[in-house]
Amino acid sequence: MRILCMTLFAASTALIAGCANVTSGHRVVHMKEKPAQICIVKNPKVRISAALPALKSALSRRGIRPIVAANPAKCPCDYRLNYTMRRSWSYTTYLGSIDLSLYKKRTLISRAKYRAGKLTLTKWGRTAERIDKAVGKLLGES
Repeated sequence: MRILCMTLFAASTALIAGCANVTSGHRVVHMKEKPAQICIVKNPKVRISAALPALKSALSRRGIRPIVAANPAKCPCDYRLNYTMRRSWSYTTYLGSIDLSLYKKRTLISRAKYRAGKLTLTKWGRTAERIDKAVGKLLGES
């Protein structure tokens, strides 16, 4: 009986973990104030057309001027944002994951991640909203 209860508990925990979209952020270094501008390093491997416009919009909405550069050497300011995003498939495509890393010069300042739950029905939500929430976590918003 005890083994059955433990098995059911483990199975239900695994199902619940797969049922939620999760956005998290982690500050590595404390920022005294938010940057005035951030250089977004364009990732040519990201084929999600809404990615770059949504990143720019999320920064602008927070009063940060976004600048896009082809590579880190072309960034004209101290803050640099690197990103990866991946699509997933379940009947149709959806935004499966986001990884954001914010650097000041060469020092990692903050990271944020988004993972779509495999079993949730909300995984097909708006890409721009998912990106905006991840940018908020990156900048320390709760």
